[in-house]
Amino acid sequence: MSKRVVLLASALFGFVMAFAQDAFPQPGPNDALVRFVHLVPDGPKIDISAGSKKIFEELAYKDTATYLPVAAGEPSFVVSEVAKTDDKGNPQPGAKLLELKAKLEKGRRYTIALLGSAKQPKAQVFDDAFKAVQGQALVRVVQASADVPAVDVAVKGGPLLFKGLAYGQGSAYTPVRAMIYDLEVRPAGKAEVVLSLPGISLQAGRVYTVFVVGNAADTTLEAVFAEDNYGE
Repeated sequence: MSKRVVLLASALFGFVMAFAQDAFPQPGPNDALVRFVHLVPDGPKIDISAGSKKIFEELAYKDTATYLPVAAGEPSFVVSEVAKTDDKGNPQPGAKLLELKAKLEKGRRYTIALLGSAKQPKAQVFDDAFKAVQGQALVRVVQASADVPAVDVAVKGGPLLFKGLAYGQGSAYTPVRAMIYDLEVRPAGKAEVVLSLPGISLQAGRVYTVFVVGNAADTTLEAVFAEDNYGE
């Protein structure tokens, strides 16, 4: 059963960095690699099963699981509340929240993002196809904030890096210079800044996904950073 990543949160700067605990897994010849990320703001802790096997457990909001080999094809995944015990100490299965099928090709890696609300969760599958670039970082942004219809991501005082990302949409991986950035998330086409991300260090040869999460209306908007080629 896969461990979760460690999340180091900064309320001051509004971002969360995700660092994997496990070494990068080695898939079999007929496997794909899959990870889940919990982006349902009001959702409970969850377990995830493939068939009868639990593959991830106790994922909380903003947790990104490590990649795990899964047989390629169209496997079914079940997302459930974390199992509990009754008054007599007997284990009780958690309520099923969502069941989904994903089309997975062998040799590829995927992120399955859980979006929506606790009452209406949904899943979006992203193909994590990238090739690290020597001397540069690769960055992708996923817009997972339901109350911001579309966003731009820009360097403060500089160019737009990502433009017009709608809710549930992910950008392509984009090469950028390895350095420390002050980034801004804005409503698409506007100068207003809804989220500032100062001091973001992007390292050469590393690959990142930035998940924009939370809600602008109640000031819980933030970003979760995951390193996609950890251990490589």
